[in-house]
Amino acid sequence: MIGLLLAAALAGAPLTLDAALQSGLAANPELRQAELDVKRADLALQGAAGEKLTYAADLSVGDGYGASGLAGWSPLGATSIVPGSGQIPTANATLAARMPLFTGFRLERTIDQAKVGVDAAHWQLEQRRQDLIWRITQAYWQAQRAELHVAIATRARDQAGQARDVVLQSKAIGRANASEADRAEVGLLNQEAELLRAQDERLETREALARLAHQPPDAALSDPTPPANPIPAPAEATQRAEASRPDLLLLEANARATGFAWEASQADRWPQVALEGAYQHGNNPFDPVAQSRLVLSSLSGNAYARVNLSYRLFDNGAIARTIEARRLERDQALEAGRVLREQVQADVRQALARVASARKRVALGERSVALARKNQTYLENRFKFGYALLTELNEARVNLVTSENQRADAAIRRARRWTRGP
Repeated sequence: MIGLLLAAALAGAPLTLDAALQSGLAANPELRQAELDVKRADLALQGAAGEKLTYAADLSVGDGYGASGLAGWSPLGATSIVPGSGQIPTANATLAARMPLFTGFRLERTIDQAKVGVDAAHWQLEQRRQDLIWRITQAYWQAQRAELHVAIATRARDQAGQARDVVLQSKAIGRANASEADRAEVGLLNQEAELLRAQDERLETREALARLAHQPPDAALSDPTPPANPIPAPAEATQRAEASRPDLLLLEANARATGFAWEASQADRWPQVALEGAYQHGNNPFDPVAQSRLVLSSLSGNAYARVNLSYRLFDNGAIARTIEARRLERDQALEAGRVLREQVQADVRQALARVASARKRVALGERSVALARKNQTYLENRFKFGYALLTELNEARVNLVTSENQRADAAIRRARRWTRGP
């Protein structure tokens, strides 16, 4: 619903990258599922904290009929009937509470593990959010790239059409032959085919962007303005990446959780001490001769309190095996964190190198396009007056199209790499 409202608000305005990200993040079902996981983690934390004191209240009301002394033995061994029956109404209320005094630090580590579980759920949400941002960004710049290719192919088609018209005019006055006219027509058809291919690419990229951003596929895109921010130093980029990469922070949170689980598993080596108490108020439900009129007058209260002490003397090594299993899980999580941290550092180095390379390619593309356009303009003028061949003009046009496509690809690659960040 939010995505539809954003789409309606942006109707008629060019779709920017920020607008695509806002609508895509607002309507994505994966993010809503991750938000529900965060709420479940919060409930788990509340449940772990609630183990510090557990209590329950019960109320029981009933009515029945009972009899006692139905059969017995007399001193002479004969069976006798001892009458004792009546209505048995019952009313009882019980309040019980239990407070652990010492659990071998199991309770404390369980609460710590639940807290880390909340952090992990938040980082899981952030990881899905970052993945979605990256996918939308990729789709957006792919669509921008397709738009540039269509514009370049359109200009090339128009230029090929103009060259074909010049050749046909030259043929009409006898300055060109049929073979040159056919070559000009073939050049125009080839450019038409390139334009159709670029339009198909634009259609595919638009559909991909529409699915992710929840926008109509025919929405007009804003003019591509790739950012040209300064490249940070490697140390600064690495520090930023390690502090903000949700996958690394999620893995570290899971490692802390396995550490708390390992510490909690050692609680079985300690004695467990708990304080229990209960209070019951009501009548005796097993008195068969109680009458309903005596229910209220026969109510009584009973209370008890006790301290439970338990200790596992022998378990055939089960506790030791459980502790060792939890320790191995913790060590595996720590190793996975170290591996991912090294991968993050390598990703930073590669990202910085690719951004620098893309900027160099953009600069080379600008020079190449300027020279190719200058050469094409020169040959177009010579071709109109019959001083250049059609093949020379076609070669210049192909060079210009190639240079423009390379410059567009380099600019989009620079934008994609920078948007993703180190």
